Amino acid sequence: MSYSTLWEVYKTKVISVEEFHNGHGTGPAIWDCICQNFLGFEEYSWLTEDHMNKLWPSWENPEIPDFLRFTLMVTYDRSYIEPNRLIEAADYLYKGHTYILEHTSWTWTHFKTIALTLRQIADRKLDHRLLGIGLGCTSVSDPWEDGYPKYGQTPWGIFEKFDTVGKEA
Repeated sequence: MSYSTLWEVYKTKVISVEEFHNGHGTGPAIWDCICQNFLGFEEYSWLTEDHMNKLWPSWENPEIPDFLRFTLMVTYDRSYIEPNRLIEAADYLYKGHTYILEHTSWTWTHFKTIALTLRQIADRKLDHRLLGIGLGCTSVSDPWEDGYPKYGQTPWGIFEKFDTVGKEA
C-alpha cells in the first residue's frame, strides 16, 4: 500500500517529517471532491487524462472556495507551504478535510492530520534555511524522494501563487 509523506524542503535536500499510510487519503480525496462538486464529473473521473487536465487549473477558479483550491495546490508536484504561513495552511487543510467529508462519499482523508502536523511544526523553532513543507501524495512516485533536486524541477511556494488569485469574500 502506498503512503503520503510530509517533507521539510531545503534548497539541496529534503527530510521526511511524517508518513500517512494509504496515499489515497491526500490527492485522490481532494481531486474527487473538486471534480464532483465543481467540474460536474463523476466519482474517480480524475483518473482520465482529459478530466485531470481540467482539474489542474482549478486552483485559479475563484468560484471554488479558497480552502479547497489551497488543498488542491498542496498535492501539486514540487509545491511547498512557506514556513511563515503554516498555521494559515493548517486552517485551509482542516476546512478542506471537513468539506470533503460533507460533500462526497469519502469517509476519511489525511488533511486533518496534516493540519495538526503543520501546527506542531509551526510551534517549534524552524531552521532558517527551510524553504517550506511539501507533500508527496504517493510513495509510488514521490516528487521529493524521487530525485530532488537532481532533476532540475524548481520547488515553488504555494502562497506565492495562491495569493495572486482573488479569495472569497
